[in-house]
Amino acid sequence: MGGGTLPSSAYLGSSPVCESFGELTFDCTAGLTIVGWVVDYDLSGWQGGFFRYQNTSTNSPFNTMSVQINIL
Repeated sequence: MGGGTLPSSAYLGSSPVCESFGELTFDCTAGLTIVGWVVDYDLSGWQGGFFRYQNTSTNSPFNTMSVQINIL
């Protein structure tokens, strides 16, 4: 990926992940707590390399998390 930024068209969407009775579920009905998100990208046509995702919380204390994978 050569250190570039993906175009916005590569973003396919995101889905909430909720906790229900100690289990994770994608069926986030009313009353469940969202504990994370699954974010989908279409990397078709991109070469292998490092893919890094970073996001900053909109809630105080505005923590930033990142994850990186090497796509061969």
